[in-house]
Amino acid sequence: MSDDARGGDDVAVLQGTDNLGYGDAVTMLGSAVGGDDNLTGGNKNSFPDVVNELYGDAFAMSGSATGGNDILTGGQNSESGEVSNFLCGDALQMSGAATGGNDILYAGNAAPGCTVINDMWGDGQLSDFAEGGQDLFIFKDDGPMTVGTQNTIHDFSQDQGDSIMFSGVEDVQSFNDLTIAQSGTSTIITAGVDQVTLENFTNVLTADDFLFA
Repeated sequence: MSDDARGGDDVAVLQGTDNLGYGDAVTMLGSAVGGDDNLTGGNKNSFPDVVNELYGDAFAMSGSATGGNDILTGGQNSESGEVSNFLCGDALQMSGAATGGNDILYAGNAAPGCTVINDMWGDGQLSDFAEGGQDLFIFKDDGPMTVGTQNTIHDFSQDQGDSIMFSGVEDVQSFNDLTIAQSGTSTIITAGVDQVTLENFTNVLTADDFLFA
């Protein structure tokens, strides 16, 4: 997409073992504007290991491209093996004066004894004058289906107003129920049986950074 192109508001539910989805295009240039897309990764049922790679807008955004307000949902694992979710709210590479949208990213979860890995970017890797949006990262347990401990947010930003929500997590209903510790250049948040790592983040987290449901 280039010039003044505009993406539609798309809904896609991916299936299979190796899923790649772009909300709008592989690349967005010029003054292109992404749509408000809703992408859902594939689940592991009887399949071998599943990989979901979802981009809310594109793989790369440059110029004055603007991302949409997208919703990305990682796949679930209800069997043995592994589901890997790579969720990027806007584009992995954002340069020039590209601007990210306000995106919502849902981590996938897994049944007991199963593995789910969630790697999440609210925006992507910013360079030049690119700016990210205000993103929400949701970690939702559903009974025995939990998000587990292999969750990483790669670009959490308090300056952009990003937030983290824990939903349905047993014994976690407020900021006081969290354990927060620094590990090198990262911060590890423990919420009940779940854990989230904020990569390259060492600022002080407060109750204003979290939501609970």
